[in-house]
Amino acid sequence: ILGDMLELGDYSQDEHTKIVNLCKKLSLECYFIGIEFNKVTKNSFINTDDFEKYLNNKPLVKKTILLKGSRGIELERLVPFL
Repeated sequence: ILGDMLELGDYSQDEHTKIVNLCKKLSLECYFIGIEFNKVTKNSFINTDDFEKYLNNKPLVKKTILLKGSRGIELERLVPFL
């Protein structure tokens, strides 16, 4: 579960695109959260609230989960849902 990398300025779109492409190349099952990821892939969630709603209907089971994103995305709020 990857959240936006904030404060990248002019490099934001390029760096988010690189992350999405790398995850695809490595065949990783990823969930992207945030406006910046949403600009480069439609396979994303606008914010943590939207992803919480998704998890209520499709909980993740038997998965090893990595949460990584800027502090402003508040991914720690997802821990109770995992």
